[in-house]
This record gives sequence, C-alpha cells and structure tokens, in this order.
Amino acid sequence: MSEMNLQTALLPGHLRVSFFRKEHGVDNVGLQELFNIEPENIHIAGPNKDRTEMSSYGPGRLVLSNHLSRFDCVWEVEAFGVGDGVVATLGDLDAAARSILEPMLTYARGRAWTRVALGIVGFVPVSNLEEGYALIDDKLPELTLPVDSVSDFNYQINRYYKFSLDGVNDLRINRLSRWSVASLQAVTFDINLASVVSNNPLNPVKELRLMRVQVELDLNTDAEYSGSLTGSQLDAIFDEMLSKGNGVLIHGHHQ
Repeated sequence: MSEMNLQTALLPGHLRVSFFRKEHGVDNVGLQELFNIEPENIHIAGPNKDRTEMSSYGPGRLVLSNHLSRFDCVWEVEAFGVGDGVVATLGDLDAAARSILEPMLTYARGRAWTRVALGIVGFVPVSNLEEGYALIDDKLPELTLPVDSVSDFNYQINRYYKFSLDGVNDLRINRLSRWSVASLQAVTFDINLASVVSNNPLNPVKELRLMRVQVELDLNTDAEYSGSLTGSQLDAIFDEMLSKGNGVLIHGHHQ
C-alpha cells in the first residue's frame, strides 16, 4: 500500500464524554452552568426527572444528558457536507475533545464515578470502495484484505490494556473500534410556494454522494472496577484515552 494512505488521518465528526455515577441522582447542572450556553431545547422525562439539553455549538450540536446513573455530553457535526465532496468535521481531535472535556471535568472532579468513557467517530472521504478498503488495509496491519474483491466490510475489535495511576492499580481500559466503509447520500430540494400550493412532487436540484472510511471508537474503563474515580485521576484517564484515540485516527492499529 502507498505511504500516503498510511499517513491519512481520520477526522472526528462525533465526540462523547461519559461519566457513570457512584451514587445515583440527578442534579440541575446544564449547558448554562458548564459551557455558558443558553440551551435551545430542554427535555425532562420520567420519575427521576432525567434532563436533556441541546444547543448549537461551533460546527455542531451539543447534547448534555443528566440521568440517574450517568452524565453524558455529545458533540457532533450538524451538516452532512459543506460544498461538493467536502465533509464537515469537528476539526483537530485534541482541540475539539478538550473543548468539551474541560467543562465536564470541572464539574466531575469533585464527585465520585465508577466508570468513564470517551467515544469518537472519525472518518475520511474516499473516492470509491477500493480506495476505502485499501486505506483500511493500511490502518489494520493484522488484516490482509483482498481490496479488489471485498464488499460489505465491517471489522470490530477490543484492544484492552491495564493502566495504573496514583490511587488506582491495574485499571483496565477497553479500546473498542469498529471499522467500515460507508456510502452516504444527501439530496437538496428546491421548495417554493407554487410547488407547495399545487401539491406537485419536489424535484431534487442537487445530489451529493460521498464515501468515507469510518472508525467508531469507544474507550472506557472496565465495568468490573469496584473503586471510585475522582479528582485528578479523571484528568489522567481522559488524557490517556484521548492519546490512544488520536493514535488510532492517525496511525490505525500500527501503535
């Protein structure tokens, strides 16, 4: 495979930061308190009054979910594409992740958690299936793909390892990744008053087809851990997860 493919980095389009509560409960902290953003939508549901807030944020949409057993923040791009063949992303992974991690950690450091997780969906556009499979073949050295005769490819693996830090011994971190080549389509319609009033069918004026190599990453501390994660431990764990995630997006499984 070409060296150029090996050096092609995937870019993030979706980020998730999750904290699993040591003590169950829902508080009133929201986007205003953490990000100084006025929520555009607030949804409160169920007997536990689980709270979900949403708002636009940079190139994407921010969703903060405050539930009985977990606390999540999701940031993902809103647009399918910006111009022909250009895919919207959240930009540099480290900068994007830290822009939501820092506010979340400010809240989380003073509380105890049983598990934490970092989710990343990264992708890069490709011209066709063959190019996509060739790139995956470069990123996954443990596989040998017959790139000229492959279709409907999905590959999932968990590469877990032990991570030690002050106050926590042999904490297992799971590094789940699922690789695929996705074909996406977006259609733009010209909607005007005449077509609506006459009930005529809408004709597409622009159709955008994109193919991309995609990896869905879920880095998380193991569910079997029985202790508490708190304070600076959280910073160290998320630094480690972000470093591993960035490595996968840049190098694949060559690390």
